[in-house]
Amino acid sequence: IDTGGYSLANLAITANNLLPSLDMAFGIRNLFDRDYDHVAPKSNGLQTTIQQNDRNYWLRMTYRFK
Repeated sequence: IDTGGYSLANLAITANNLLPSLDMAFGIRNLFDRDYDHVAPKSNGLQTTIQQNDRNYWLRMTYRFK
């Protein structure tokens, strides 16, 4: 099975000590919303490729208790 090549771009923005003891990070995976597949494991006889996620966003906030 050949799924062809692909390239992806991700973006992450971080801010340390945004407020006292608070860090924040924001990111976008698959920035340009590329459609791509991975080859399925050989043990799965019915499905030859697995479609991957579209663009998705994440936000992480970390608070340090002192």
